[in-house]
Amino acid sequence: SEQFSVLIDSEADGFGAEDGERLFTEDGADSETLSNVVQLLDSFRTYTAQTNEMVKLLIKLDLLIPRMVNVTTQKGETFTLDGFSVINEERMNALTDIELLALARNGHLACIYAHLISLPNIQKIAARLELVLPAA
Repeated sequence: SEQFSVLIDSEADGFGAEDGERLFTEDGADSETLSNVVQLLDSFRTYTAQTNEMVKLLIKLDLLIPRMVNVTTQKGETFTLDGFSVINEERMNALTDIELLALARNGHLACIYAHLISLPNIQKIAARLELVLPAA
């Protein structure tokens, strides 16, 4: 649907409490807080749609390959991250000029390069999971 709604759970803990941020002004209009939330949700919806379109194109161009990474934390614990895909650079380098230009013009090429630059950080980021994962 082109329309979206923000629903409020009036049964949620804290709803109607005296402290916190108001959702509506005295005259019933959206408060600044609610307007900011609506704007954030609308941006999220827009970016999600753009991401979905980019992924469809990456699949069409056969650029995604499944990846699995074995991670060792700073404490020596090991685990596997899987269920994600990465860009295959070799396949990307084999794209035609027209395909590359299309990726550049719609902003996807910048995302692809940011992704490729970030790949060496997977091990570092995963190793930091021990700071947030519950103790085994």
